[in-house]
Amino acid sequence: MHQQKIEAAQEGDAALAAAYPLRGARLSHGLAHHPLLQLAALADAALAMQDAHVECRTSATAGFTDSGADKRTLMRQILDGSVDGWLMLRFADQVGAYRDLLADTLASYAHIIEPVTGPMRDPKAFIFLSSDQTVTPLHIDPTYNILFQIAGRKIFSTYPLAPPVVTPAMEEGFHSRGDNLLPWHADIAALGSDERLEPGDALFVPHKLPHRVAVVGGLSISISMTWKSDWSMAEGAAHRANARLRQWGWNPPPVARWPKTSRFRAMAARILER
Repeated sequence: MHQQKIEAAQEGDAALAAAYPLRGARLSHGLAHHPLLQLAALADAALAMQDAHVECRTSATAGFTDSGADKRTLMRQILDGSVDGWLMLRFADQVGAYRDLLADTLASYAHIIEPVTGPMRDPKAFIFLSSDQTVTPLHIDPTYNILFQIAGRKIFSTYPLAPPVVTPAMEEGFHSRGDNLLPWHADIAALGSDERLEPGDALFVPHKLPHRVAVVGGLSISISMTWKSDWSMAEGAAHRANARLRQWGWNPPPVARWPKTSRFRAMAARILER
């Protein structure tokens, strides 16, 4: 069994090394039975976190619940399975034990990641508890991400970071206004690539790769460990610069894709933001 775990880790390292940073990669992990990722520990973590960073909703609500007693009640109902819903612990690393888990886990991939994109900047942990049939709409995130499936099953669908899924205007809107949700219709659905994730599976999701997630077969628990790079932060700043230049009547050229950098626009955006 120990030898099998070593071989699986080596296969995962090889897959990530071959894919990083532009392509997704399936990995495996040993976190499914980690005590910090069981329901009782997650309930304790949610109570210890800043209220604003615990987000929950029922399948019948369009938005998040307000803070306060109602939110705490809903959180417990989702955790014990009496209500179908969705719960996210945003920045779970604000709790010391989860910060250590994040640091230790990402450190195990640093020998692959850092020679390519440099130091792993601003690492964060997001924990998701989702009832059966919960769907997270198509969206993009400004981070690199490894999602670890802890319990239950998910269909994780990814889409090209290109028109018609994402246009340059959408990218500028995302970086300048935070509009991360993307339009959804049949033509886009046909462009997706699906990965079925079960406990013990993990998936590397490249920076800003569009994705949509559906839970299938009972309560799902997963943890996303994310980071940024100097390049990804400069790319975001260059998009913000383009949005500002467009407001001033200019028609700037597209932002460079990896491995090139729109260095001067990124510098200009940071100066303006100061």
